[in-house]
Amino acid sequence: MPGLGGPEILEVLKEPRPETPQVVMLTAHGSLEDAERGKERGAFDYLVKPVQIDNLVRILFTAVGRQQG
Repeated sequence: MPGLGGPEILEVLKEPRPETPQVVMLTAHGSLEDAERGKERGAFDYLVKPVQIDNLVRILFTAVGRQQG
């Protein structure tokens, strides 16, 4: 995305609405630094493409479970 990366977009989304549900970031160009910045800004988790479906399903179920209770 020109101008903004995932962590910055997450910050823009969560700033006016901190109650935003769990966010899972997905990227094709990830690094450990990006993952850490995303989590610092409120991401629940961070996945790098190509995603293993098992991991995606596990993370989504965990995120939904946390959101509900």
